[in-house]
Amino acid sequence: MIRRVTVLRVEWEGIRGAFPDASEEHLVEAAMARGAALLRESDMPSPGDPSARRRVEFLRSQVVHRAAAVSAYRHGLVAVRDRLRVARTEEGQTYEQGILLDRDLVPPLKLRAKDLRAEIRRLEAVARADGLDPDTIEPVVDWAEALAVDTFEPPRYESDADAKRAAVEFFRRLG
Repeated sequence: MIRRVTVLRVEWEGIRGAFPDASEEHLVEAAMARGAALLRESDMPSPGDPSARRRVEFLRSQVVHRAAAVSAYRHGLVAVRDRLRVARTEEGQTYEQGILLDRDLVPPLKLRAKDLRAEIRRLEAVARADGLDPDTIEPVVDWAEALAVDTFEPPRYESDADAKRAAVEFFRRLG
């Protein structure tokens, strides 16, 4: 199994600075070999083990494990911080696009849908007057699932400030 390992640039530069003559491939191989060796040797010494040397080796390996954990946490922090910055930007853009759609595109479409719905109902009334059952004519409109536009009226604002005030009032009512 191949796993991808990522290291922060600042940490990699620190490693490169400690071993300036080594190639990157050699440093990667050495780091992977050292990590694998430490994982194999990280057995907790038994409580009855009188060997101070064994306990010191264990503690040294734990320092390395903790340093690796800190490095992983730092990497996660940087990755999440960058994702947060991107998410905040994208969310702002999405919000602005939604406002533009609701202002410029959605009202005319809702008005058109309202007119079409009125036309459908007029034609159904004509069909009933002629003795036909409009429910047997395909395609059937599922009015419960259809967007409710019968009472829609486009918002009328004098300025952007009026639109903002209406939005604030709307959200204030929602609590």
